[in-house]
Amino acid sequence: VVEAMQQNPASADRTQPLKAWGGEVGRLTFAFECLRSMLADVWRTRVVVADTIIESSPFAVLQVNADGNPFFANSSCARLLGRDILRTNEVSPLVLKDVTSGARHSLKAFVEAYKSGIRAVEFATTGGQKQALVASLLLGADTRAPVNVLVGVDISQLYGERVAAEAALKAGM
Repeated sequence: VVEAMQQNPASADRTQPLKAWGGEVGRLTFAFECLRSMLADVWRTRVVVADTIIESSPFAVLQVNADGNPFFANSSCARLLGRDILRTNEVSPLVLKDVTSGARHSLKAFVEAYKSGIRAVEFATTGGQKQALVASLLLGADTRAPVNVLVGVDISQLYGERVAAEAALKAGM
């Protein structure tokens, strides 16, 4: 019971503790059942709270598995990219251009190149080119299923203003 609970706390049910032998063994069994039930409640609450925070975040959040395939994107990510990346990435892969170096990367190559850090990127949308500031973080690097989390914010207006100011400065010179 303890081993199963440790491997998957969310699977613990909310049933009444098992009726067991009396004495110390019974009290120990009851305590384990109470702990299992409490951990299941905490696990469910933690997952629900985390999902709610991430989903309602004003920042785009995109989770990418080790194969470079996105498996979670919040609604802010869909607004930033101008599409549902989970449905469209296989048909029309996301290509990110690093603003500083000019290098173009597929999503997989981007997360491999920038496991952790913050980059300004440019990408195509149906409404034209957009720029975003993207922070990349690798979670679970020592595990069998590492996850790259990308958090982004639209900087298109700021980038456009910067390019216009640089052009005005160059014209003035």
